[in-house]
This record gives sequence, structure tokens and C-alpha cells, in this order.
Amino acid sequence: MSASFLFLEITDVEIANLLSSLRETFTGKKSNNIHLTVRGPYKKTITSDDVNKWYKKISDNDLLIHKVGKFSNDGFHVVYLSVECEGLKSIWDKPDYPVDKYGFNPHISIYVGEDKKISDCCYEFLKNEQIALLCRSFKLSPYISKQADMFPGDTISKGHHFLELSNKRLVKADVLQRAYNVMKACSGK
Repeated sequence: MSASFLFLEITDVEIANLLSSLRETFTGKKSNNIHLTVRGPYKKTITSDDVNKWYKKISDNDLLIHKVGKFSNDGFHVVYLSVECEGLKSIWDKPDYPVDKYGFNPHISIYVGEDKKISDCCYEFLKNEQIALLCRSFKLSPYISKQADMFPGDTISKGHHFLELSNKRLVKADVLQRAYNVMKACSGK
């Protein structure tokens, strides 16, 4: 049986491009949109009325994407950037990871994989970068597991463009080259 989730997708083109490019560098896999899961899994379908109700609670909020963290889960190592948002807790519901047991830790995964060495390299790289991004452009999207295309109608440019973030000195212009070099040294290739 398929499960329903609610994703918060980052629609800021530059932030999405930067984070998806970093994810691709460390995982070797092309990434669709950058998102965090805020609700689910559920057996019932999430309706557009539900999405609109939850979006109204957070639509005036900003997301602060910063602080690198890591954890292991079922043999997988996860490296992530934390997401802070004032209203996010009011719409949060993850039955498999209840807040009272696991805490409230909204995040965007940059690396998910079995290789601990690569996860450590990714973690150290992101920690040294001290990325801190303020995002005002996002949307809530329902997702059903086993869905053919997780992000149909994707309008985010797939280039490595984040010139404004670089011009504002929020990230260094050569961040992807340096991430690539770290990954290459770490993997021994």
C-alpha cells in the first residue's frame, strides 16, 4: 500500500540549485527538488484543502537553512542542513518519528548513503562552509510513495547557477569545485 506525505519544497532557484548540486556531488546521483518531509506517512490521501490549511500557517515565515548535522539510521548515514522556521512545528506530524521520542529536527538531507567515510567528509566540508541561507520561496506538496515522478512540472532550473548567493557572499563561488575535490580525495578516485 502506498503512503502519503507532505513535502515542503524549496522553490528559490539559487538555493535549490546550490543544495541539489552539493547533494549530487556527494552522492553521485542527480537530485530533483530540494525538500523536507513535514507530515506523514499516512494511509489516507492528503487533500488540497489540507495543504492550503497548513500553508496558511507558515506562508509568512522564512526558512533559515544552516547548521550541519548527521545521524545514522538502519545502516545509512545521513548528513543534513537544519531548517528553522517559526511556524513549522504547528504543521509537523511524522508518526514514524514522534517529536517526544526523536525531537523536532527539520532538515534537508545532503548525503544519504552507506559509506561512513564519505558521510564524514561531507559533514566536515559543510561544517567548514558554515552555510546559512534565508529562504522565502517554498511550497507545500503532497507526495504518494511509489509515485512515478516525485516532482512533476518541476520549474527549477537544473544548472549550477547561484550567482546572487555568491555575490552576496553567502557562499563562495568555488564551493562546488571544492566539494568535488573533497569528494574525490575522500573516495580515492
